[in-house]
Amino acid sequence: MPSSHYQTQKKQTLDSFLAFANGGKHPKWPQEIFLDITRTCNLKCIMCRTYSAGTKHIPKKMRSFVSPDAFESSLKSLLPYALMVHPYVFGEPTTHPQLRSYVDWLSRYEVLIHFVTNGMKLDASFCDFLVARSVFAVTVSFSGVTSTDYEQIYVGAKFNQVLEGISRLTKAKQRQHSPYPLVFINSIAFRSHLDKLVEFVELMAGYGVNKIFLTSLAGFRGFPQLNEKITVFRPWREGQILDAAKKRAFELGVELDTTQFERSKVENENEVSKVHQAMILPPPIDEKDDLPSTSKFTPPCCEPYVTLFCLRDLEVKPCCLTVPSVSFGNLKAQSAESIWNSPRWKTLSRNILTDAPRSICNNCFGISCRPFNHRLKEKYRYYSEWFRYRFGIPFYPEIKPLVDTVPDNQSIAESHKVSSHFTHKLSKISGFPKHLFFVLWNKKAQDWITVIMLHITSPKEAPPWLTKFKPNNQGDRNVRGHS
Repeated sequence: MPSSHYQTQKKQTLDSFLAFANGGKHPKWPQEIFLDITRTCNLKCIMCRTYSAGTKHIPKKMRSFVSPDAFESSLKSLLPYALMVHPYVFGEPTTHPQLRSYVDWLSRYEVLIHFVTNGMKLDASFCDFLVARSVFAVTVSFSGVTSTDYEQIYVGAKFNQVLEGISRLTKAKQRQHSPYPLVFINSIAFRSHLDKLVEFVELMAGYGVNKIFLTSLAGFRGFPQLNEKITVFRPWREGQILDAAKKRAFELGVELDTTQFERSKVENENEVSKVHQAMILPPPIDEKDDLPSTSKFTPPCCEPYVTLFCLRDLEVKPCCLTVPSVSFGNLKAQSAESIWNSPRWKTLSRNILTDAPRSICNNCFGISCRPFNHRLKEKYRYYSEWFRYRFGIPFYPEIKPLVDTVPDNQSIAESHKVSSHFTHKLSKISGFPKHLFFVLWNKKAQDWITVIMLHITSPKEAPPWLTKFKPNNQGDRNVRGHS
């Protein structure tokens, strides 16, 4: 078996996040990196906001492929520390002629490689390649138990062709005696599909699928044919279907995760219409000014502490829904590591965690599709299992108890809570000094926290004179204003 070259760095990433989760500094490295390698797609799925026949299409000039060389030099300092890399964001990754080159490049850094695909290009050669490279997981978008049901949703796809591709991947794993890549299914809770969920579980189990994610259908304005297919979670109806499907999945050895769909839960029929309307997306929001938002994340969002998105034009953002006009840096001029550790990135992260997110997050407020937790336990488990298979040794089992007890998003926010509400109120006072810093001593982290006024659009690092102040005995957090 090969030897690991980056085992220590991966542990440092985990240690850094664990320290942050318990009140410490911003994590030094992201756990996950997303690469927007292409904006092309070979289908027109009806629910896709980007490529559906019912939406405005991406301009041809943006439908391009990004070479691995465009990312390589800027990411080389982060990849040794990353746990997972996703070579996809908006497009269909299997249309990229250099996808195998991406896999070869990323494999050198001992990361979990995962991508989402429609499954139309899972030919025998590609499946053998994915298994040989120990790619962690492939998620196939698939809903429906008949060709009619499926092909009405995934316009341009072929029901049997995708199932044959999944079967080829399963057989390639069997031939090479490998559990990888894991085969996940992203299945959308269309009204008609949900009624046949037990049959769907049986169908997927027959093709060797490891896990099924059932997710809510998000409609969008101006497309009533899609919106009428939205289903909400009513425990007295859909709950019974889920219970039966979970029971059958357990019997067949398939994991069925319905967490995201169950967020659409209603308590009675009177709430159905309201929740249904909330699941119809407004048009994408863009903002020219990075101003405080009046919305709040509940639970708070940890994505800027976990993920880094590198888009097709090499702009870097904390998530795929960040409004287009706001940039945190570009890989043509900066390294990904310098962007991740920049004051601008850290200020956004702190604001989101402390209930004062900026307007660049308004797209997510509109659809509330963010992960509700940082998922560290799951990622540690996945990485540990993959690492043992790949290198034949355990991956730091001594930190498992720490990972198992890591605080959730809400608890992390409480440990980092600063007076962001106070600073937001002061920012609205006419004539209030713009270059005002609030300095707070975080006893648990043994460090100063510098809160920069929210309306400063280009915050700078705190000046050196801040270091002369010492904590007093008035508590863990003491506010001092300086102009």
